[in-house]
Amino acid sequence: MKTEAVYRETYNKLQDKDYLDSLDDEAKDENGLTERDRYIAELKATAIGEQTYIDVDRRIEAIENNGSEFQDAWVEHGKKVDEFGGSSNEVKYWFLDNPEAHKWARSIWEDKYNPTDWVEPIIRINVDYAKQDDEYDAIETPEERKRYLFPNGVATDYCVARYTRQSYEKDIPDAYRRDYITWFTDLSITEKPEDYPTGIANFEDNWWMLEHRGFHDQVWVGLLNNQAYPIEMRTKDGVQYLIDVEGKPSRTPPTREMGAKYLEYIRISRGDVKYKGLESKGQGADQYRLDNPDLDEWGVVVGIWAKTMSEKRKQLGETPGERAEREAQELIDWFKEEQERLRQEALR
Repeated sequence: MKTEAVYRETYNKLQDKDYLDSLDDEAKDENGLTERDRYIAELKATAIGEQTYIDVDRRIEAIENNGSEFQDAWVEHGKKVDEFGGSSNEVKYWFLDNPEAHKWARSIWEDKYNPTDWVEPIIRINVDYAKQDDEYDAIETPEERKRYLFPNGVATDYCVARYTRQSYEKDIPDAYRRDYITWFTDLSITEKPEDYPTGIANFEDNWWMLEHRGFHDQVWVGLLNNQAYPIEMRTKDGVQYLIDVEGKPSRTPPTREMGAKYLEYIRISRGDVKYKGLESKGQGADQYRLDNPDLDEWGVVVGIWAKTMSEKRKQLGETPGERAEREAQELIDWFKEEQERLRQEALR
């Protein structure tokens, strides 16, 4: 191939340093090319049969480096380099799809094609979603960007790919990668459902973190340095409840089952729904608490109500002496609980 007439003529022109130096190498055209750049590009595009000079030159390079079987691949690789640049994601993508050619290239030019810093999912997403990346980057407002990622409230393939890539960029452990992607792409977790009563906080994210405790501790707090969710569970008088970051009882229900009961209680107490046909929303809410003692007791523990419904009914028949004795005992119990809480805080 080296002895072919057109190849030799073109090769000699490319080696003519005196002539090349005579061409302007400062002023650039609209494509960023100087006069010398254009001359060299034209020479490399010289037709030799059905190929170009640069195609033949790359075949020769492969043959001379013990890669005869990779001639076609090396020509294809070269075209990617010409279009995107030698260190581009597109060229790395090509190597990932052609592992044998990559292995050969590394054996010859180890430093140039060493993939130690390559992360395959990032490379593939960068190439596969380059158009969407450009469109996303051109959007100016957070609201519009969210609509681009979540049309109709559902994550697009690009949205999932974007957070998948981010998980690798942030070195999220493989064991928690799916959780990371789900957290950022499933709006049913992080946004309050439409059927929640107005003025009530979203509990869905907290429950999800409870169900994915490893992700919460190792990634959300440990790796990403976010504030912890109320997911520490405590038990008082057989009642489970959560505590906040200050160690105080949280009004976030400790389970989805308890949460469903609490939300239903809110609807009844506001008169949004009737309970057992009771016209009075107050009577309906009280009866609902009586029928759901687990909710009733939890509400007292976390400070939503002062007393359970059964206690309230019992106290209606107390004598003055019995009431004084009960209130004194309640004060003693509160003091003990406060001492224990302060002791627990000191241990943390």
